[in-house]
Amino acid sequence: MLHYRSKPVVQNFALYTSLILGSSLMGCGSALVGSSMATEESSPAPAATAVRDAEPSTSEITRDDATSLAPSEPQSIPASSPLDTLAVSSDFYYALVDDLFYAQHPNLKARSLTRINTPMEASLRDEWWQTADEVTADLKQISPSAQQKLGGYQLQDYQQQIQDADRLGINQVAFQNAIAARFQQLFPALVGYENGPDTSGFQLWCAIAQDELQKIKEQS
Repeated sequence: MLHYRSKPVVQNFALYTSLILGSSLMGCGSALVGSSMATEESSPAPAATAVRDAEPSTSEITRDDATSLAPSEPQSIPASSPLDTLAVSSDFYYALVDDLFYAQHPNLKARSLTRINTPMEASLRDEWWQTADEVTADLKQISPSAQQKLGGYQLQDYQQQIQDADRLGINQVAFQNAIAARFQQLFPALVGYENGPDTSGFQLWCAIAQDELQKIKEQS
């Protein structure tokens, strides 16, 4: 299973992709993969410990599908899963919520939330669910077709998106600027954390790129 933990290796995704994709677009396809592997020298951020014993929701998607600990108090569990209204996988969804939640709480060092009913733990669980609600709302701004691919985008997919935009008369810089503006609007906490296919940021960047490319096609 892929873990979508964000890794702050490259702080400017436009620079990162121009360095990697620039050489590839000039005919050096193998450089794309080679350059992406170079970023792995940095140590990845620790992934949240999976917990699979939280109570299920009434949705077809249960809490056993979650890759992190969702709040376990019955009154905190929504009547239906947020995944009911999205086209993303449960693995990607919960990993994204974790990424954003732990980005706001670096002191937790990605530890799992506990089922202990202390005021602090209850507050953290409530905040986790609030983050999940915000993620749900933001993901709804991405088309279902782009959502379905979240977790599966690769560097060559983004390379193809840039080539397609160029054929439609939009150069790489303009295309990246359009993606960056939308990315900043929806997921500001992940800006600078988009390097590599195994990160939530990269996956969302490619999904937004797909939607931006569709807009260009419709306007052509």
